[in-house]
Amino acid sequence: MRGWRLHRYVERKRHVVFCRKLLRRKNRAKAKDRFRALSQFRLGKDEFEYAVFANSKGFQKPDGVAGNFQSGDLIIKMPQVMDFAKNYSKAAKIFQIFRRALLCRKRIAYIDFSKMKEISPACITVLCCYADLWKRHSQSHRLRACTWTWRPGIMKQFKEIGFFEILNLEVPDCTDDGQGEKSFMGLRRYFVDSMELESVGKEIKAIRHEIENFVGRTLNRLVMYQSVSEAITNIYQHAYSNATKSLSKKWWLSVSYDKNDAELGIIVFDHGLGIPNTMGNSSKFRKYRDIFLKMKTKWSEAKRLELAFERKRNRHGRLRSKLEGRGNGCGDIVELISNCRHGREGSSLFVVSSKAQYRYVDTDVGRRGAASANDVALQGTLIEWKIKL
Repeated sequence: MRGWRLHRYVERKRHVVFCRKLLRRKNRAKAKDRFRALSQFRLGKDEFEYAVFANSKGFQKPDGVAGNFQSGDLIIKMPQVMDFAKNYSKAAKIFQIFRRALLCRKRIAYIDFSKMKEISPACITVLCCYADLWKRHSQSHRLRACTWTWRPGIMKQFKEIGFFEILNLEVPDCTDDGQGEKSFMGLRRYFVDSMELESVGKEIKAIRHEIENFVGRTLNRLVMYQSVSEAITNIYQHAYSNATKSLSKKWWLSVSYDKNDAELGIIVFDHGLGIPNTMGNSSKFRKYRDIFLKMKTKWSEAKRLELAFERKRNRHGRLRSKLEGRGNGCGDIVELISNCRHGREGSSLFVVSSKAQYRYVDTDVGRRGAASANDVALQGTLIEWKIKL
């Protein structure tokens, strides 16, 4: 019996040792996978204000949120004010983190909206666009919106633009707290591959009818058709000439209306290459690039974006001649601000593409346009018309 018991004891010891070794191997493998995932997606020192990893240093579980977070999951914290005009870098960094998480297939466990007090129509449009792209990667996870932490005015804007329908979430009941002066017609999504370029004109006419019914006023039909069709045509011909990794080829359109200021906003966004990058690779702008090199001036993205909207303009703000191929290029996009039938002083055009932005304002002094460089890139192109009615 002693030999049998000793044999059982030795076997049991060997089994325990083997199990411990196997567990250590599994833990090492998990640790390697976790390290590999974190090495593919790293947060910079200036990004910890906007995002943090779950169960890491500095992580605090949001109040009222049930359940446990997995280690390494991404938590995105939205700022109080999210507006390109007031603080561009803060909004652009959040979108940059969001895009990197999509490309690296990083799991986003929670987006904190509790501190948000204000969001511009342009920012809410871009956020809904990335949520639309994120929906495809999050189909296996059960999503839930912690709307009890949201402000009523913010919730109303997200409800009108269709944020909850995009993520297949239950639409909450919300009351306006007096801060939701802006109303949204709703986000429109289009696929570049499925929609032919010839059918863009019919779609623009349908969009114009919806905008006129939404606002209750008629717009300059010819100018609106030229401006919006030019922006959309650029998306079909240039934005996705090179495939953007695993993200699908889409573009979005949203319309907002501020009743207090009687201001109509039309926003078109795509996550493609961007105007400065397509201009740098285009043969049409080779002569302009050579001129900049001869003048020993940097061929920067801001200069390219300004050239796209300001080339061949006369003192009245109109283009002198047409560019080779078709139309007036990006100059037609500006015409919606210059020649709107009901337009009055204060109408503006705002364009963000890659690391450059362009702003064209119609004031009592005259029409002025200027481009500037940004520290943080917004991948793709955002075009926002603001028309005073």
